[in-house]
Amino acid sequence: MIANTDKCTECSTKISNIGDSITGTGGFDEQIVTLTDAIAAFDATLLSNSNARASETADRQKSNALYQSEIANAASTISLLDKSIKVLGTYYANMKAQMAGDDQAKRNAEDASNGAANAEGQTWDEGSYSGQGGAGGTDNAALAMLKFIRTETKTEQTALHQDENDAQVSFEDSMAACQLLEKNTLASKATSTEDLADATLKRMQALANLKAQQEELKATQDLMAKNLPGCTFVKDPARLAARGTDTDNIIAAQLQIKDTDVYKAAVKEALHASYGKCRAKCISGGVVDDAGVSCKACQNDTTEVGYCAGHADTPGCPV
Repeated sequence: MIANTDKCTECSTKISNIGDSITGTGGFDEQIVTLTDAIAAFDATLLSNSNARASETADRQKSNALYQSEIANAASTISLLDKSIKVLGTYYANMKAQMAGDDQAKRNAEDASNGAANAEGQTWDEGSYSGQGGAGGTDNAALAMLKFIRTETKTEQTALHQDENDAQVSFEDSMAACQLLEKNTLASKATSTEDLADATLKRMQALANLKAQQEELKATQDLMAKNLPGCTFVKDPARLAARGTDTDNIIAAQLQIKDTDVYKAAVKEALHASYGKCRAKCISGGVVDDAGVSCKACQNDTTEVGYCAGHADTPGCPV
């Protein structure tokens, strides 16, 4: 009874400890919730990171396409301006040479012969007209404007190249950061997934152990309930009657067994074997004859004459 009480106490303690390992602070249930939430957070990070990479890649492609278009336009504009400046420069140079030639000198002479009266109506001084060319051989306004536009376009072209290079470097740095984040997040997720599987397995094992302890406790308590103080279960009339019936059945079975030829032969063989080395002297024709001098002398490890000297009345000794 005391042993059963101690066993119940031990089972109760184990049940309490197992329960705490499952539902207590830091137990398997809490671990599983924490790890599940962590894995969900990792998945959200991976999705956000993937979307960010896709969005940045699309923006970079659009930006690069715009850059390619603007660079092509700038190159085309510069080429066109170069040709225009060349053609216009040639035109103005030829025009200036022609005006400085004989025709211009002839015109100036004719104008001078008209007299002083016509001087007031003169629109330019002799040799002062430069056509569309600038003073002192400098570019005229149109040619200067074309060259200015070309310079500004080349400056813009250089800025476009620099902006594209900066954007590409920034994009590659961002992609490298995204790849590192993905690598670290996947590693953390793998660790948490492994920990979750381990916690889930241990929880299942703990539940199985808890069930076993609860069943053992109940079985012990049921046994203690049957074995109340005073051994009422042992003295129960029905139990006593059953024990009497069992005893009678056992006795009847023993009698039936002893009445079989196999049992009798086994008993006889066991008896014969008990004589050991003296079996041949103590058994004659299958019948035990252990009272004769031959058997007695053998059992006492002496000769028949010696045995008869101390036991003259033994059957087989000389009279």
